[in-house]
This record gives sequence, C-alpha cells and structure tokens, in this order.
Amino acid sequence: YVLTPKIPSFYREKHYDAVFFGTSQSYCSFDPLIFDEYDLKTYNRGRQQQTMNYTYYYIKDALDVCDIDVVVLEVFGMFYEEDDTGFISEGVRDSSLNDMRMSETKIEAIRECVPEEMQISYFFPLDKYHFRWEELDYASWNGFYNSALKPYYEEADRGYKRWTESEVCVDDYWSIAFSEIRRDVYAGNIKYLDKIYELCQKKGAKLIPFQHHFHSDEFRHPDCLYKNSVQEHPVISYN
Repeated sequence: YVLTPKIPSFYREKHYDAVFFGTSQSYCSFDPLIFDEYDLKTYNRGRQQQTMNYTYYYIKDALDVCDIDVVVLEVFGMFYEEDDTGFISEGVRDSSLNDMRMSETKIEAIRECVPEEMQISYFFPLDKYHFRWEELDYASWNGFYNSALKPYYEEADRGYKRWTESEVCVDDYWSIAFSEIRRDVYAGNIKYLDKIYELCQKKGAKLIPFQHHFHSDEFRHPDCLYKNSVQEHPVISYN
C-alpha cells in the first residue's frame, strides 16, 4: 500500500446474479461457493461494523461498475445509534474505503463520511503512510511495481469469512443491542436505507433486505427496525 490500495477481484466482473452487502453478519452468512452449485455468480461485499452511510456508497460503487440482478442488504447496520463508534472508528473507515476503487463515488463517500481533518489521508494514502518512506528498500519498490501491474487481489472465498470457532460476546454494547427495549431508529440510517432503495430502483436491481437470526425478541420483529417511516420495505428474516 504505497500510492493506491489494491482492490478486490470483485471489480473485474461486469455482471453478478447477486451481491451481498452489510456488516459482518453478511460476510459470515452468505457463502458464494454454495451459489456456484446453482450456476449463480455472487460475491460478498460485507464489511465489519459497516454503518449505513458506508453501505450506501458500497452499493452505489458496485452498481456503477457491475450489472447486478439482486442486491441483498443485511440490515444490522440499521441498529447503530447516532453516537455509535462505528461512525467514527478508523477500523470501520479503513475496511470500508481502502479496497474501494478511486472514483467519483469514493470521493463522495470520503467527503460525506470521513471527518474533514482526516479526508486528505483517504484521498492521498501517501499522507497516511508517510512513515513508510524511511523503511523503503528494493523489495518495497519491487512490490509497488508488481502492485501497479496487478491492481487486483483475489479476496479469499469472495468475501465470505469461514469462522471455525465462536466466542461468547461480553461487550457492553451487545447487552444493550440484544435487550428487549424497543427504540427509535437513527434518522441517518433511515435516510441511507431510502437512498439505497431509490438507487436500486434507478439501476434496475432488485433489493432484498435481510435480517440475520438473533435470539432477542427485539431483533425477531423487523417492524422495530422500521417503526418510524419505512414499514413499506419488507425484510426477509431468518428468525
């Protein structure tokens, strides 16, 4: 990573039968290998803790470069509160922006989602990784040369994560998220959900909102997600 990020092989294809978007609940749920058995070309573009603003730009970017028949949107991002750390986390920013191709959509995403004082590092990665100049050697320049010749990388399992072990989550956030308390959805999330619907309609892609299986009643009822203004959007639930 010297001048520009390497981007996944997702961008090489011009058509997908379905692409999956959302949080880690997406990349842990949909395995493209299974869909291969039905001769369906798929890819998983889910990212860790991805908030709805980044998800919107991920979908917009994908529809700019690919003809996608079905957009599957995993909706856990709708539960993030306005002050959730996901909106300001460097890890979320990096995982959502570093492997997005440079384009007008990425520029718009940086301007809309990244604090102004940090934007320069995402427009020009040289600024973010300036400390590497003192460590450059022949291998570094050779790596940059090969990167320029081969800008794509093969993402393992087309974005799907094969976890072999699970752990009990003890984070305080989850004790709130999985409580029985019904709460209003952050208006910013609704805004971007509506923008995603409008975008898919404009591009001729079928949008399927999807809710992963959860053990809490709050998550078993999709209406709690759309209690304010978007009840017209049906959600497929595993519950």
